[in-house]
Amino acid sequence: MKTKSCLVYLLLSLALAAMIFFTMGSCDGQLQWSTHIQIEVFADGSATWVVQQRTPLKTDEDEAAFWLYFNEVSISNASVSSVVHSMVSHASLVTGRSMSVEIPPPPEEWLIGSVSSKGLSREGIIQYQFDWLGFAEKIGDEKIKIGDALSGELDLSRDDILTIKYPSGYAPIFFYPPPDETRESERILTWFGPRNFGAGEPNALLEKKSFSWTDVITGNITLFSVIVTAVSTGLLGYFFGMKRALVNKGLKPKVGQEQAPISELSVEDDEEKIIRLLVAAGGRMLQSTIAKQCGFSKSKASELLSSMEKKGVIIRKKRGRGKIVALVEKLQ
Repeated sequence: MKTKSCLVYLLLSLALAAMIFFTMGSCDGQLQWSTHIQIEVFADGSATWVVQQRTPLKTDEDEAAFWLYFNEVSISNASVSSVVHSMVSHASLVTGRSMSVEIPPPPEEWLIGSVSSKGLSREGIIQYQFDWLGFAEKIGDEKIKIGDALSGELDLSRDDILTIKYPSGYAPIFFYPPPDETRESERILTWFGPRNFGAGEPNALLEKKSFSWTDVITGNITLFSVIVTAVSTGLLGYFFGMKRALVNKGLKPKVGQEQAPISELSVEDDEEKIIRLLVAAGGRMLQSTIAKQCGFSKSKASELLSSMEKKGVIIRKKRGRGKIVALVEKLQ
């Protein structure tokens, strides 16, 4: 297997990611790693960092090498913790804001190794986690600024993923650079590698949202879906029950009691809509973006694109957790 080149993180470039690669010098270099960085920011400005180093395990020898590396990292656990504290302290000096780091004390573990299995494939995962107090800047009671603590440079290699989850009740009014994927319902901004971030990047400005029933419904979409389904089912049952009763009595329901026919766009119309959207975007687009802009559900978009792919109209390739959809050459 080819060895993944070590990333160079300067100063405060995502503190935990830097720590991981500083410790990788002891690795025997047989495994190919990717980094998944998850930063969940809370309303008080604190953030929980979860960094996962992942590597595919194709053989038993790969798994043995993975556990050997994990044991080496575990031995240096104390020094790794010291690096995290040092970097957060430096960020505090640079920004002029009070910051501290909280690492779960024993017997809880902030460093975890595991092997995940999906079908015949296996993946080794080393996970680090800590809380960074004061990571984001509070601007009054209405705004939160993310990014000033990241005063170095971060290089995401291929297959690396960075996600930032912002707190409930807030919405981003500015972010740079633009994320590759935005999931508003989950309050998540995602960037995929390869990508180079400059000083203070990525950064975002969040603003507190005013209360609305739309937010309540969005935040409880599953519950409202169940309620709507139950009410709709009850009304339909009542309608058809009344209709059967009238028929049994030899009466015909009055005009207006018959259920109106439901019209739907044809599959061909939906596919044409997708093709026009792809052509306007230069022939390539994220599957999630297509679903959003066409007003399709995720399942409907997946079904339509699968059909178009079988017809040879488009091709799809995995990118991080999503898929890139592209028109075949003859349509571009």
